[in-house]
Amino acid sequence: MPISEPTTRLLAFESGDVDVIIDPLPQKVAQYEKMDNYRVVKGPNTRIVWLGFNSGAEPFDNKLLRQAVAYAINYEDIIEYVCEGQVRPAPGPVPPEVMTKPIKTWFTYDP
Repeated sequence: MPISEPTTRLLAFESGDVDVIIDPLPQKVAQYEKMDNYRVVKGPNTRIVWLGFNSGAEPFDNKLLRQAVAYAINYEDIIEYVCEGQVRPAPGPVPPEVMTKPIKTWFTYDP
C-alpha cells in the first residue's frame, strides 16, 4: 500500500513497517547512506517535480518577464541547499532520459 505523505512514509520505513521507500526526502538520503542498516540505491528516473505559474495571467503573460524570472532563479543553489544535491535539473517538462535530442534553449542563472 503506497504511503503518500513523506513523513509518514519515512517513519514507516525507519520503524521497519515497510522495507523499501521510493523518493525519500532528499535531506534523509545522505543520512541513510552513512548508516550500516540501510542500503541506498540511486538511478535515473523520469519523475519531474516543478514549480510553475500561470503564464496566461499578468504579469507572467509577458514572455520577456518569464525569461527574466528564469534567468533570476539560481537552480544550482536550489539543488544544493534545498534538495541536498540529490536531484538534477531538467530543461523542461520532459526529463532528459526521454528526449530524442538535446534541448538547445536552457536558461542559466544570470543575476
